[in-house]
Amino acid sequence: GDSEASSAVLQALAAERSYYGFLAADKLGLPYAFNHQTPLLDPDVAAALQQLPGVQRVGELNFHEQYNLAHAEWYQLLQGSDDPGRSQQLAQVASRQGWHRMAIDAVTRARAWDALDLRFPTPYRDVFERYASVQKVPPTELMAIARRESAFFPQARSPVGARGLMQIMPATGQQVASSLGQRHSNSDLYQVDHNVLLGSAYYRQLLDRFGGNRIFALTAYNAGPHRVDRWRHDAADAVPVDIWVETIPYKETREYVQAVLAYNVVFKYLMGDTPSLLTREERSARY
Repeated sequence: GDSEASSAVLQALAAERSYYGFLAADKLGLPYAFNHQTPLLDPDVAAALQQLPGVQRVGELNFHEQYNLAHAEWYQLLQGSDDPGRSQQLAQVASRQGWHRMAIDAVTRARAWDALDLRFPTPYRDVFERYASVQKVPPTELMAIARRESAFFPQARSPVGARGLMQIMPATGQQVASSLGQRHSNSDLYQVDHNVLLGSAYYRQLLDRFGGNRIFALTAYNAGPHRVDRWRHDAADAVPVDIWVETIPYKETREYVQAVLAYNVVFKYLMGDTPSLLTREERSARY
């Protein structure tokens, strides 16, 4: 009957590496399906790719901090080939150079979804771990936020003005810096250490504001705390966590929360921690 049909749907979902896949695996008591594959790059191929004029130009532009031009050049390089294998090889070249956003762009173009090392790199790990320890939050949560916000590109700037690895708005940066007694200017948001200092402290402030509730804090990181207050106030009934996430009014915020929760699982897996999408408390709570 219906229960058999829903069980079949959950079984199929649980084979996927995604927010819904992890949710389904939890409901069925199954291990998560990571399907991780580390692609090998022939050294001769890598050397040949690094000598390509386009790759050389990207390197020069990055060196001279002409990041927009570098990304435009990289985009042209990826557009110039319909071969997914070549795009994946370029992703590996970019990763070795520390061009993480470019590597993510290339591996996405290659649709190499199982190349988790390339899709979820761990640059600046020491910085994330240091401030995670200060703020008493898991480093993987900060890394998941940064992966979603900027794809680990320190110079990222959004159309609305959010800046740096954890995409902090200037007003938020000023407020958090003041609360920490830190000297601050907007240009500091492009500095990795300063950005993670403020981003981790802001995430901690949101957790404290919402009683340690990670779901509300992540929602607020994207949509703003006042919207979360309003959505909670307007809700008719308290519902389980998966229903609450599903009913977030903004599609962008809904997808953001789902992505960060899933990315956190992937980072835990890659860093050798025990991954879980939701805590026991989160699964049993009502929102």
